[in-house]
Amino acid sequence: MISRRQKSYFDLARRVSKRSDCRCRIGSVLVKSGRVLSIGNNERKIGPEVTRMGYAYSLHAEISACLGLEREDLHGATLYNWRETRRGEKTISKPCKLCQKILGGLGIRQVYYTTGNSFECLKI
Repeated sequence: MISRRQKSYFDLARRVSKRSDCRCRIGSVLVKSGRVLSIGNNERKIGPEVTRMGYAYSLHAEISACLGLEREDLHGATLYNWRETRRGEKTISKPCKLCQKILGGLGIRQVYYTTGNSFECLKI
């Protein structure tokens, strides 16, 4: 069961996911001490500055939410991830292994994410 505050973070992540230009839309919200630090969504990228990560050229929502923040701001923060299809169906948004590694290196220790019908917490 999630709290009312956590539900508000997921609601924000859902709205942010609508900005995505990808088939599966992901929105992320970074929170620390009850304050939203940053938001991000997944997006397709084209150009030499983007490296091939996994199966497609893309900026993952989790990493997008971290961009522009200082490392000390990220340490101890919690990430909320929402993923839905273009038809609006909620699906699993567990971060990929590479994102998990990056988030852990930045000091983020918890990620709450959507599953098909509920929410899960990943300790990093």
